[in-house]
Amino acid sequence: MNILYFMGMTSIKYGALERNIVALAKKLDTSDRLMLVYHSPVRSNAYLEDLRKCNVDTTYIPSTTYVDAIRNFKQIVRLLSSFRPDIVHFHFGNSYLILLPLCRLMGIKKTYLTVHSCITRGNHDVATRNELGAKTKLLHWDGHVFNLFRTIFFVSQYTLHQFEAIWGQRKNTFQIYLGITPPDKSYLKQSKKTQNPKRITCIAFASPIKGVDTLVEALHILRQSRNDFVFTLIGFDDESPFSRDIRQKLDSYNIQYEWAGITDNTTPYLMKTDIYCQPSRTEALCLAAAEASLYGIPVVASATGGLPEIVHDGDNGRLCPPEDTRAFADAIGNILDHPEQLPMQYDTRQLFDMNKSTDTILASYRQPS
Repeated sequence: MNILYFMGMTSIKYGALERNIVALAKKLDTSDRLMLVYHSPVRSNAYLEDLRKCNVDTTYIPSTTYVDAIRNFKQIVRLLSSFRPDIVHFHFGNSYLILLPLCRLMGIKKTYLTVHSCITRGNHDVATRNELGAKTKLLHWDGHVFNLFRTIFFVSQYTLHQFEAIWGQRKNTFQIYLGITPPDKSYLKQSKKTQNPKRITCIAFASPIKGVDTLVEALHILRQSRNDFVFTLIGFDDESPFSRDIRQKLDSYNIQYEWAGITDNTTPYLMKTDIYCQPSRTEALCLAAAEASLYGIPVVASATGGLPEIVHDGDNGRLCPPEDTRAFADAIGNILDHPEQLPMQYDTRQLFDMNKSTDTILASYRQPS
């Protein structure tokens, strides 16, 4: 079984999604081959090393969007011809608009899609097909392109329901939560009640869609009346204009912060965290927020996309309207002052079971054509 997996995201760290890929690779038979096609070079050497141990090949072809697929069409055709995949799986992006019909023409019937993004216009989610532009409808053959997939996996209930509201219900759809490595049991026995100052953490890449600018403004509101917290930001580079803008605001607002940058190992930071924040403007499902919840950390997140599937408001955290700086400031401040008001009874471990998710995908791969 030859599997060609188009990963239409930039892999900057050995995060939860990368760990899912490695977990899947470890379950393949010795006769199976897996090749990952990334848009740009993988940055984590530890991730690459684990892929090598699993005999996974990686190659780099810009192929996230349909425009990328057109520009690199000949290179992709050569890859398909030489690798001769039995299965082609698309994850992120919309290059399938060009490559899915090509796979069918080449006799590849087992094609899969993982929907790991919300359907948006700008930075906001779309609710109906009427909100889509004419070009989007045309490129998707008014939704009929999805009938060519054998299975479409959705990483959250929200992404599935949004898809069905826009494109209609289909028999080839399946909702599955990707897995998360649970924290070490020794961590769960620790206590941070006496820690001062308190730690507020966010893991995100440097894009406005993640809403870190909203969070910084909320922390600015808090900073005007208190100075008992430190903000840790993980995942931002040092080069992008958005990163520089966030750092300038943190400095100008006199917020104590730790700029962790891009790192493979978030555990040391989560072990010191009192509140985790995910202020995204749109979010299919945030594995970082789910991981924080597994650590027993209260999560303050936007009430958007799949985040309410992780955060039950008033139990394991608080939900706020996206971009509402005052709501975020109030929610964070309330947890800082009264953490005991959150019962923390909602357990997400059953949802994010890596064995279950990888077994489900492999079982689908192995079904007869």
